[in-house]
Amino acid sequence: MNVYPGIFAGVGLIRLGVTGSGALSRWSQSIRDTEFLVEMRLRNYEQEKESEKNEGKGRAYAEDVTGVEEVVGPAAD
Repeated sequence: MNVYPGIFAGVGLIRLGVTGSGALSRWSQSIRDTEFLVEMRLRNYEQEKESEKNEGKGRAYAEDVTGVEEVVGPAAD
């Protein structure tokens, strides 16, 4: 008669362990997903900064070329 409460407690502890493990797994995955999204946002920010730098260089080059055309004169057809 004293065996049944022990079996019930054992099954309850096993169930608690399985449920707790699943909850910790979901929590860990949500943390990884959040950190991944933060990392992707930072990479996109770096790429935007690099593209802005490249656009700025392209404008400076175009201004230099325009200045040269004015000094040299119009192209002959």
